[in-house]
Amino acid sequence: MLCPECYHDIPGGGDGCPYCGAPAPAAKTGVEGEVLSNRSCPWEERSRLGLFSALGETIQGAVFAPSRFFREMPPAGAKWAALVYAAVVGTLSWIVVVLWKSAFGMPALLEHGEWLPAMTGALLYVTLVFIPLFVVLATIFQSAVLHVSLTFLNGARENYEATLKAVSYATSASLFMVFPFVGWPLGVAWRVVLLVIGLREVHRISTGRALLALLLPFFIVVGLMLAAAFLGTWMIMRFWPEMGDVLAV
Repeated sequence: MLCPECYHDIPGGGDGCPYCGAPAPAAKTGVEGEVLSNRSCPWEERSRLGLFSALGETIQGAVFAPSRFFREMPPAGAKWAALVYAAVVGTLSWIVVVLWKSAFGMPALLEHGEWLPAMTGALLYVTLVFIPLFVVLATIFQSAVLHVSLTFLNGARENYEATLKAVSYATSASLFMVFPFVGWPLGVAWRVVLLVIGLREVHRISTGRALLALLLPFFIVVGLMLAAAFLGTWMIMRFWPEMGDVLAV
């Protein structure tokens, strides 16, 4: 039995969760099962709510009430709608950044990467055409990496589609980029928060396991880089002793 608050396993016969103190969940009845299966996401109900209302409610829920939003989000279905949402929000965020730069001539706003500050004028606007494609591909790739990480940690209790939707709606944090200077670090930090909460709620795992799933790929990449650097240094010192003498100096 899973705790409805922290998603740790509750030992049978307990009065509550020994980890967070939440009361043990009652046995599911037919009515409760029906309510749990009636999950919804505003963006996936655009035909009923209207495009702009659905967009606004989704942004509001994902950014300001992420635990409830991801808990109520259906883990299956509408994956293409989620990807479209990520593309729309990501593209709008970058357009606002470009407008800030154009209106006020503030190149610091675009110092988010090594390649972007070098792009000015028409070339910068041309890149906006490819931003939706880039956002979609990046979302698919990140979702695949995170799902493999979750699987390795025995935390993938839903399929890849659920992870993809969580990552897609976590793109809402990129809207912080509309704020000059502080928007980029704030958006990155809040995106990490949304990813942890999204993975936790969608896969019904603990916050610690969700955070570890997010950090595991980073640790692996750093470990591989350190191993490659160590191996390269060893090969240089082994096969080119004179180069080893130079490095030693």
